[in-house]
This record gives sequence, C-alpha cells and structure tokens, in this order.
Amino acid sequence: MNAQQGSSKEVPFHAQPAGHVLSSLGSQPDGLSQEQVATKQQQFGPNRLTTQLLEPLWHKFLKQFHNVLIYVLLVAATLSWLIGRWTDGVVIFAVVLING
Repeated sequence: MNAQQGSSKEVPFHAQPAGHVLSSLGSQPDGLSQEQVATKQQQFGPNRLTTQLLEPLWHKFLKQFHNVLIYVLLVAATLSWLIGRWTDGVVIFAVVLING
C-alpha cells in the first residue's frame, strides 16, 4: 500500500497540480464563461464578502469589566469606602479602570 492509499486526508488545492484543480472545479485557465458565471451566481449567489457590524468602542470597554475578579475588586472598593478607607477604595477602583 502506498502513502496516498493509506491517507484518508485530501491533498489541499494549493498542493495539487493546476490542471487537476481546474478540472475538479470545472474551470479552465481562461476562467469561467459567461454562462458558467450566470449558473454559479444563480446557484451560490453573488460573489461578495459579507460585512460584519463593528462593535462600538464603548461596548468593548464595558466588556472588559465582565469578569468575576473585577466584580470582587469593585465590591472591595465599595466596602473600603463604606468603612472609611477612602484611599484604599480609590486605589482599587483606579486599578479596575486601568485594567479596563
């Protein structure tokens, strides 16, 4: 048994000879004919990249605070303020903001 028969993986397109790839895709070196283009567009839709909605910067910033450790630090800062340790609370809160 040779190495190709024992392998269940397909050889990627970039590693195959150009003629083999063209024939397996039903194309030719000149490209597709207008009829083939129309058929493929009807079958697969237009050749366009999908656009992704960009996440707003403020939303990315707020997501940085969605962490259990951040919640613990915010509770610690609040408790520090409640017991009169203003400096400790401010420092803890500043660390949370810098981390964000």
